[in-house]
Amino acid sequence: MAAGVDRARITFGPDGDRVSGSELLDRGAAHFAPDADGDAVGVIMTNDRPTVELVLGAVGVGARIVSLPLPGRGADLDDYVAVLRGACRAHDLSTIVVADEHAALLEPLELPVRRHSHLDGAPVGRPSETGFTLVQFTSGSTARPRPVILDDRALGANVDAILSVVQPRHGDVMVSWLPLAHDMGLVGMLLTGVAAVGPAWAGGADLVLLDPRQFLRRPATWLEVVSHWRGSFTAAPDFAFRMAVARRPSVPVDLGCLRCVIVGGEIVRAETLREFEQAFVASGFDPIAFCPAYGMAELGLAATMTPPDVHWQQAVVDTDALADDLVRPAGKGATTALVASGPPLPGYDVRVGDEASDASASVRALSVQGPSLGIDGSSGARFGGTSGWYSPGDRGFLRDGWVHVCGRDDDYVVARGRNLYAPPIEAVVGAIEGVRSGRVTVVGQPDGTWVVVAEATKGSIEGHDRDHLRWEIRRAVVELAGAKPDDVVVLAPGSMPMTSSGKLQRGAVRAQLLREGHGNAEDGRR
Repeated sequence: MAAGVDRARITFGPDGDRVSGSELLDRGAAHFAPDADGDAVGVIMTNDRPTVELVLGAVGVGARIVSLPLPGRGADLDDYVAVLRGACRAHDLSTIVVADEHAALLEPLELPVRRHSHLDGAPVGRPSETGFTLVQFTSGSTARPRPVILDDRALGANVDAILSVVQPRHGDVMVSWLPLAHDMGLVGMLLTGVAAVGPAWAGGADLVLLDPRQFLRRPATWLEVVSHWRGSFTAAPDFAFRMAVARRPSVPVDLGCLRCVIVGGEIVRAETLREFEQAFVASGFDPIAFCPAYGMAELGLAATMTPPDVHWQQAVVDTDALADDLVRPAGKGATTALVASGPPLPGYDVRVGDEASDASASVRALSVQGPSLGIDGSSGARFGGTSGWYSPGDRGFLRDGWVHVCGRDDDYVVARGRNLYAPPIEAVVGAIEGVRSGRVTVVGQPDGTWVVVAEATKGSIEGHDRDHLRWEIRRAVVELAGAKPDDVVVLAPGSMPMTSSGKLQRGAVRAQLLREGHGNAEDGRR
């Protein structure tokens, strides 16, 4: 992956200086030495130059790094420290590297910590006899984050498969605000971006790396940077495109330069893609640039991807049938548009249930197979076991060889003996004035009751406004699903638990409901 890195240039921030990949790699390699203590180095991944130097240096010398995130919004800091402490024990970390501004978070660990400002001293780790190895964690959106061990061979296989679909060109410019602690940011943008400049591909390219906080504070920054740098390649989860529409740039932008826009990391909504297209068609955006994809940390990153030169596809199906695991054409009732995530990458395969062939009549558990399946850092076993088929907990169907992801097991809720498909309910609630889009979840409970949890926007829950908002949510749900939730919980702005990559933490929401006396929500899944 480091081949041709001298032809890569990375810019940190919207107006930062360009730095050559070779300079970053050389400085990063100097942080590793054969006589250093410890084989593995933990890195609190932040989108800055010291972190990128360490990652590229580890790739260059063949060291082992453990990617560690910052705590997500609303996270319990004791739980966060417990995760870090477990990572230290499991991977025998001798040092954790962290940006100076976040060093206080690591004080309870009682482990050597190196701040970015003190990196130019003794080496932080040594090269490994087995070559470059990355330990990354699952997102933690539905359960506690799980470590995934990926060696250079596995990462290289996934990166090569992605590049074979993206087909990078000389002079491509990649723009990313995605956290490097997330697989889309680290593998999808940084490592794939560096590999793309090799002689077999683009032969030279730029990566503009933004701080995720810049996007979250002002989403317009993302598209303004794409326009300014003539970005041809970017990637983000569905929620980011909704934020970009809601808080679009106040100055004209030119998005005609974009030819590959990967959408993944969570369910991709057809209405999100259409709204983004409508909002920015006058800015030159071509919807054929949308490349919905499907993947997981256990695989490195991607399992499927829509090619950049093919228009994204959708299947419009009956919502009630979907709740019963059936895929039927839209009728007179409620409908759901499911975006296809493209065909499997070269060398990869996806099946539905036990069907390796096309299975388009029913929704079943999805399983993936490919050369980049990693090792479960908790058990030491390879994901997929002896069969090579790994089931990540997602459900969907195949149509004409393209994968349609319907969601995770959590998206199917049993409510008083009736099956409910949560994503359309969450979408209609998220469209209500006063509710923050993308901050809604439906939670089932073991006694058959179910709860809708929504985060309010600022200024929408003062006094009687909270009761009115709960009434509006209940009414919208009844109109769509024909069933009334047993409770509606409206959370204050900024209090919905989120992962460090911006995903809603459903498991934490269930735990919160349990603490507040709403019942044992953990067992309400199908």
